[in-house]
Amino acid sequence: MTLSYTEKIGRAKRVVELFETELAMMEAAGFDPKHITSVLTEKLEATVAADARQEDLKRQLRGVTQEVVALADDLYRSSSGYLDAAIAAAGKGSDAAAKIRRIRSRVRMPGNGPEEAPAVPPVAEAKA
Repeated sequence: MTLSYTEKIGRAKRVVELFETELAMMEAAGFDPKHITSVLTEKLEATVAADARQEDLKRQLRGVTQEVVALADDLYRSSSGYLDAAIAAAGKGSDAAAKIRRIRSRVRMPGNGPEEAPAVPPVAEAKA
């Protein structure tokens, strides 16, 4: 059976109390109860301090996660708006606008997969 964090802390505290209250019995059995109490207390304090640091980092992480989500949502709304503007600039019913609209269905990041052709073909040079 695996003990939870709370159970481990509780057990350690009870063992410390045992060695503090039963000094004579422990010394008669050949133990050094003051040393054992000192070792366990030091480990207990280190564990509790590390747990407190971990809980603080979790709070910080939750805050940063909320910030990232908000920034990503704002980025999405802005890029979607600019994409709509580009479609309008190309002419909503045009072939160029159709190619630009495909960006909405492409979910991969730049550099993933094969290189794609530009959304709008370059203007053909006038023949001289």
